[in-house]
Amino acid sequence: MSKEKKTPVGTQLDDWLQLIRGEFQEVPDLRVTLEQAAGLWNLEPRELELLLETFVDVGFLRRSSNGSYFQPQPRGVTTDTARANEGVDRRQPRTAPTNPVVPTG
Repeated sequence: MSKEKKTPVGTQLDDWLQLIRGEFQEVPDLRVTLEQAAGLWNLEPRELELLLETFVDVGFLRRSSNGSYFQPQPRGVTTDTARANEGVDRRQPRTAPTNPVVPTG
């Protein structure tokens, strides 16, 4: 049984836009190419590209030079990965303290 690709025609366009927007909001680091997105949402690439480009036009998504669609992060907002690396000084390796405290007993 083959799985037919759906098209936005015959389906509420607003429903597709809401679904796609929700996916990018739920997963802020989501980056997908047109082909990956077509597989994810089971849509024809041509119609999906129109939906994704609608989001690009209004600034909700951006399209990278390699064709990936992603949600830009507002200034001052960091992703979990960036947040986890905040304050980590990568210039010098960590070393043991020079004067370790030795318990007396």
